Amino acid sequence: MSSPPKSRPLLDDLQFITNREKWGLHLMSGFVEIKKPDFELIADKMLTDKKARAK
Repeated sequence: MSSPPKSRPLLDDLQFITNREKWGLHLMSGFVEIKKPDFELIADKMLTDKKARAK
């Protein structure tokens, strides 16, 4: 079983995270709407990490 991608390196680039120090609290509210650029950034990171682990 592989570990999920790390979130912290993306924090400065994600627009929907407004408090970088307490970023996890924002996600605890349940459903969070994110804009397409943030979605694509997260998806790209996940796919890149998955490909790297497959090698």
